[in-house]
Amino acid sequence: MKRRLLSLFLVLSLALSLVLIPASADDGAPQPKQASTVQAVYLGVQGYGTVTSSEKSTFTHLFSVNGSVQSYQVSDAGDYALQNLLAEGYVYDITVEDGTVTQVQAAQAAAQGEITAADENSITVDGKQISLEGASIYRITFQAGGSQVDSAEKSLLTVGETVKVYGDANPTIYLTFVAQDYQAPIDGQPGVRTLKNFLATALEPAGTALYVYGGSWDWQDVGSSAQSTTIGIPQTWIDFFQSQDANYTYKNSDDPAHSYYPHNAWNQYYFAGVDCSAYVAWVTYNVMNTQSGNDGYVMSSTKMAQTFAQTYNFGTWTQKFSSAQDFKPGDIFSMNGHVWICLGVCEDGSMVILHSTPSDSKAGQPGGGIQLSGVGENENCQAVALAQTYMTRYFPQWSQRYDAAFKSYDSYTSFTGDKAGKFSWNLDDSGLEDPDGYTNMSAAEILADLFGENRSSGGSGTAGSSSGASIQTSGQGSVEMNPTSPKQGDVVTLKPVPRTGYRLDSLTVLDRSGKEVPVTKQSDGSFTYTQPAGRVTVKAVFVEASAADIFDDVAADAWYAQAVDYVLDRGLMAGTSANTFSPEMSTSRGMLVTILYSLAGKPQTDAVSFSDVDSDAWYAQAVAWAASKNVVAGYGNGTFGPNDPLTREQTAAILHRFAQVQGLNPKDDGTLSGFSDQNQVQEWALSAMEWAVSSGLISGTDLGTLIPQAGATRAQMAVILMNFCQQMDK
Repeated sequence: MKRRLLSLFLVLSLALSLVLIPASADDGAPQPKQASTVQAVYLGVQGYGTVTSSEKSTFTHLFSVNGSVQSYQVSDAGDYALQNLLAEGYVYDITVEDGTVTQVQAAQAAAQGEITAADENSITVDGKQISLEGASIYRITFQAGGSQVDSAEKSLLTVGETVKVYGDANPTIYLTFVAQDYQAPIDGQPGVRTLKNFLATALEPAGTALYVYGGSWDWQDVGSSAQSTTIGIPQTWIDFFQSQDANYTYKNSDDPAHSYYPHNAWNQYYFAGVDCSAYVAWVTYNVMNTQSGNDGYVMSSTKMAQTFAQTYNFGTWTQKFSSAQDFKPGDIFSMNGHVWICLGVCEDGSMVILHSTPSDSKAGQPGGGIQLSGVGENENCQAVALAQTYMTRYFPQWSQRYDAAFKSYDSYTSFTGDKAGKFSWNLDDSGLEDPDGYTNMSAAEILADLFGENRSSGGSGTAGSSSGASIQTSGQGSVEMNPTSPKQGDVVTLKPVPRTGYRLDSLTVLDRSGKEVPVTKQSDGSFTYTQPAGRVTVKAVFVEASAADIFDDVAADAWYAQAVDYVLDRGLMAGTSANTFSPEMSTSRGMLVTILYSLAGKPQTDAVSFSDVDSDAWYAQAVAWAASKNVVAGYGNGTFGPNDPLTREQTAAILHRFAQVQGLNPKDDGTLSGFSDQNQVQEWALSAMEWAVSSGLISGTDLGTLIPQAGATRAQMAVILMNFCQQMDK
């Protein structure tokens, strides 16, 4: 599909690892008294997770203007048409009249691409030089509960980073750090009403669109959004997928501010992903239209099959079927609360289907999205094997997060509502024509034909391809490939992505005759090769890794190496970068409390009460829980000091109280008499230090001292946590 991705939306930030503190509303900032147009970043609705859908006409919307947070209402004219255009973390030119936004226009980026040159005064992006002199530079970071706009250091702008820049020749410059452009391995053709094109279009956004409850519905969650009436994959779907990883969860009921599930009957993040009915609606729209912005097809999933038949007259609807053999390619099935597309039936009677659905990631998080799945009697059916093969082969970034989902036939064809049932297309000009004979093909034949595996001509997608690649791994990691469907002569980049605790042992590329293809290792750990004629097989073997394998600053014989292995394996600590652990760096109070909060199972807790702990901070819930359980008490002046370095006696005291909360009954029967600086231990920490020493959590220095007020380094903290957890397990 020669698609033009919707220019209405800008690119989401992928640098979620940077902890940013949100700006606060500037009550003293002047409000426009008359119509004025400004460039602003949309931050979202004030009070997300607490305001209700009934209050939509009075919502306060937050924008960042020149680094200052401004609050406006947004006109609700045209059934909230302007709100339906706004997406958090994207830049707009807005017109404000007496405190109300009356016009919205997506801002155009000054440049987008890789930074090829950078100095104090300018950067060069995709061949265009951007002046930084006299400019205020801000970084946009997307996150649930509200995007962030924060001052950015010029040092972040380094050669090799991929960025999108707004505000060329403007005193204010906005930056988002983005991934490379996405090219789908298969394309549909807008407006081509054939069964083959319907299935090709349905496959186009697979593996690059995450499940969001109510995703791609309009602002009021009652109809089609701008995304579901977009020709081609909406850029916001792509951006959101690339900003997440295997830890993405569509629903976090404990924390509305970090959830993509509707709270109080509305979903602010409709633009970021897509639910089941909006996905089927998007596919139908792209097959029926050639331009974006016409009337769409989003509706309740349960009634979609019946409506397509009886309202739109696209086909027939029935509630009478006995087995998978009654299904045909392209059939749409509405069950109670879900809708899916049949891609084809296998010889063993199982079905390959396409849908947007939650599924557990390899990290155990309910995320999922648009994917091939298998429906059958058991997980060993042919449909699951086909779904796994094609998702792995053509959607490697998806497959590194998710395995192919299995759904039982009974659970996926059962219903109780009077509107649910099976929809089949009319195979004529009132529905979809079938000149390619897909109605009589098996699922395996359809997939091979759609991806061009039965052709010898070049090209990709629906045109077919004689090249391409399959990836085989030992199961402890994945391999990202760019391009994902290489053609002969392409220089292909392979990036091994081991699971936590594993490393790459070997990587080989074999051509179609089994001959090894030369592979070159790059300085960043990736590999490149030149695609030969025909398909290749990439084989990657991953083995268990130690901290010394992963981090340049952890020697295999270091006194803390085993402890670092331990905390990494259990997810208690992580590296400070991809190849550093920073063992000598101090540990903060907020960091330890967050670790203990995780060990406690992240229970629900009330809001934080310390003046220096922002409610949106990454450690806020942990600090609030710890304070409620008297694990921490703060400094006694209403502050907690989350970023203050931990001392050794503070560490002992916090762990001692945590052990009590966990019912471990720690015994304070130790002594500090063997340490020359025992008198330096403060009274409030004395019993905790005695317990920590007697239980082996903390030991003295080579000089026979405890140094209780010294900071606890990350290496020391790893050892303490290992000893503590081992005590807990006894």
